[in-house]
Amino acid sequence: MAVLLATSHSAPVWAPTADAFEEALLCPGLDRQFIVRSLDGRQLNAAPGDCCPRSVLPEEGYDDNTQLAHLDEANMLLNLSTRYEAGQIYTYVGTILVAINPYAELPLYGEERMRTYRGRPMRALAPHPYAIADLALRLLSRDREDQSIVVSGESGAGKTETCKTILRYLAFRSTAGSEAHSRADGRAAPARSLERQVLATNPALEAFGNACTLRNGNSSRFGKLVRTLLDPATCEIGGAKIDTYLLERSRVSSVPIGERAFHIFYQLCAGLPAERAEALGLSGGAASFRYLCAGGQTQINGVDDGEEFSAVLAAFETMGVPADALEEVWTLLAAVLHLGNVTFAEAPGQHGRVIVVPDVAVIDDPLNAVAATGNGGKGSAALAQAARLLGLDEEQLELALTKRAVRSLAGREAGVVANLDLFGASAARKIRI
Repeated sequence: MAVLLATSHSAPVWAPTADAFEEALLCPGLDRQFIVRSLDGRQLNAAPGDCCPRSVLPEEGYDDNTQLAHLDEANMLLNLSTRYEAGQIYTYVGTILVAINPYAELPLYGEERMRTYRGRPMRALAPHPYAIADLALRLLSRDREDQSIVVSGESGAGKTETCKTILRYLAFRSTAGSEAHSRADGRAAPARSLERQVLATNPALEAFGNACTLRNGNSSRFGKLVRTLLDPATCEIGGAKIDTYLLERSRVSSVPIGERAFHIFYQLCAGLPAERAEALGLSGGAASFRYLCAGGQTQINGVDDGEEFSAVLAAFETMGVPADALEEVWTLLAAVLHLGNVTFAEAPGQHGRVIVVPDVAVIDDPLNAVAATGNGGKGSAALAQAARLLGLDEEQLELALTKRAVRSLAGREAGVVANLDLFGASAARKIRI
């Protein structure tokens, strides 16, 4: 068998499998038929017509998949795998850049590396997001037309980091263009704060829109479109607009097992000064709130939420957000957490009427429901804290959570108030959050 497989008549191919592809040999058989065999001699069930030729690659693969002798899925995956094992996480497919997340810090970034890509043809250097960003800037300058860079991929592929890499390059080119323009005028370069403001949006957006998932410790739970306005002559940034959409709002109140809610809640609990945390009722930390420990994960390995909160504060300061506005945001976030700790129960002997009962320990019940032993309402510290932070009357907040007004078909108020059951009260709270 080994002699047969080693003959020149056997051609290296990729045989399709249930998962992907397997290295195999297309061997001559009887009656001019061909047999697909694995490298260890096993006959495979793959049909010869479904196999594709296997390309021969250089030691570190090709930096552009279009250089492959056979351009198909199997050989592209082989080339990407070969380059990844050689420490090359970026590969071109024509004008498309494919990135494979290494889940490690690599020495591929920084201002010195940015200088090497400035003004260079895309394939003059190794594949990199800097090359894609520089190409977009050169086309903008040459054609005087808007340019788009689309960053897409599955969860954990590295979209967030790639976007930040591209924005850093645009900010670098903007600052360099400003300095060059100033030198040409014989005047000192003005202090550029707009670039820093654009970059500062990243930690702010990540805090409020990213979360730890089973696949990714910093997964974006929303989409965003970043519009950067540039001077086509100098590449200076003149402004930016960020549109966000499809935020996973349900993650605030419904966290999957093994995951976390949005980063900002944990950062707030860990990073606020003790006096301010006590005023907001956050002294107990993330572990004291149902919404934050429902997934069983309150920390991320290697991440200090307190330090991250300091970075978020610095980002908002760079963007010029007033301190009093931030205090209102922290107050609102704290109120959301206290609302999550409000416990509902059915009032005994009142046909399923729901009431708010005194606080109980953090539990895994999605409805936050326990058996009631009284008429409820009074003694709920969570309800009192939420009402105080929201500037509402405690009794009115309880009514809003446990009852609903019934309207007529014409949309006019009918003056009828209906009691909510446990499921309805839980749903009403989620809607208000």
